[in-house]
Amino acid sequence: MRAQVTLDARVIKQGVARIMAEAIDELVEAYAAVLPAPAEGARGVLRGFSAWLKQQVGLEEEAPPDPLPLPMVWDRDISAELATNERCPPPLQDGWWSRTLEQIDGLTFHHTLSHSPHATARNYVRKGGGRPSLPYTLWVTETGEILKCGALTAGCWHDHTGHENTHLSVGLAGSLHQVEPSEAQLDAAAKVAAWAVRHPGMNVALDTVNGHGDYYSTVCPGWGSAASGNWRPRLYRRIRQRLGVAET
Repeated sequence: MRAQVTLDARVIKQGVARIMAEAIDELVEAYAAVLPAPAEGARGVLRGFSAWLKQQVGLEEEAPPDPLPLPMVWDRDISAELATNERCPPPLQDGWWSRTLEQIDGLTFHHTLSHSPHATARNYVRKGGGRPSLPYTLWVTETGEILKCGALTAGCWHDHTGHENTHLSVGLAGSLHQVEPSEAQLDAAAKVAAWAVRHPGMNVALDTVNGHGDYYSTVCPGWGSAASGNWRPRLYRRIRQRLGVAET
C-alpha cells in the first residue's frame, strides 16, 4: 500500500512540475514578444528554472556540461596596458563597432612599421582625431610572440572595409616591405590564421584570410615587395600545412 501511495505521489509531482514547466515556457515566449532585447537575463532565469523543474522529476536528461572555454591563440594579453581614447570623432564616438564572434568572417594581415604596440597605440589614439585604441586585435612580434591587444568582438579596423568591420585585424611587427619577416614571425602568423579558420565560433575561411593591400591601394602588409622577399607564398604555405590543405 505504501509503495502505491509513493508511486501516486511521484506521478502527482511529475504532473504538477510538467504543468509548471510548460507554463513557464509559455511565459518566456510571451515575455520575449513584449521585451525582446533588454530582458534576456530575466528570460534566461525563467528558462533555467523550467529546466530545473523538469530535471527534478526526470522529465529531461541532465543538462550537458558547460562547453569548454573558447580556444586562445595569444601568448599574452596586453590590452589593459595600451593607450585608449574615449573622445573620438564619428563614427567612433562610442568606440569600435561591437560585433559577435559569428560575424567575424575574415582576417586581414598588416605590418605595423613598429616593434612597439604601446608606442603604436599612443600614435593611433591621436591620429586623424583619434581612434579608440590600437587598430590591431592581435600583434605578432618579430620573435613570434602573439599579443592580444583588444577584444575579438571589438570591430577595430585598419583595412578600409568600413566601420562595421567583420575582419580580425592582425599586425605583424616591423616594416615588412623592407625587411623580411623572421621564420618565427611567419610561423606565428600562420598559427593565428589557422586558429581563426578552425575557430568554432567564427566564420573565417582560408580564402578570406587576406592582406591590407587586397582591399586598398597600399604596400601593407609588405608581402609583395621584392625588397622583403615576396613572402606571401611562404606564409600561405605554412597556413595550408597547419590546416592540412594541399597546395593548389
